[in-house]
Amino acid sequence: MSTDGQRNPRIDAETLAERMRQHATFLEWDREINGKLYYALWILFMGGFALSITPRVSGLTGSLCTLWLLRAFRILAVVGSALNFELQNRAINQVRYSREQIREYEQHIAHAETAPQKALAAYDRANDLETTLKSIDAQIPKIELGLKLCAVGFLIVAICLTWNLQ
Repeated sequence: MSTDGQRNPRIDAETLAERMRQHATFLEWDREINGKLYYALWILFMGGFALSITPRVSGLTGSLCTLWLLRAFRILAVVGSALNFELQNRAINQVRYSREQIREYEQHIAHAETAPQKALAAYDRANDLETTLKSIDAQIPKIELGLKLCAVGFLIVAICLTWNLQ
């Protein structure tokens, strides 16, 4: 920002590019850490689903309650896996869009002096990516909550199914 109160898009872009580099580094770290957790949940869901179709567990279908629990177990496994994949997809998109945004800010900086139209176009594309990133950021907590609730339900049903297993 200049002293007369006018904004300098080049300085703004440099500041935003640096901020986005830090944010992209954080997103990569966050995705890596959460990926380990969500990979474990995916193994849990798929392992439980595979276990639920084995003859020994399927032989538990003597009561109607057990049959419904087994179906709920399978449904939760599939829904949990779908939520897990969607969450991972959004995390990958976050990193990709933040990297694209950095490139657009860098294009703005590079063209600020020599090609003002290109610079402004890059700045506008970066702002559009910011809107996309905010949208993804708003959706991720909802998907995470759904995944966690699904995992809790899955584990509760697993306990109910195996409580009297000999």
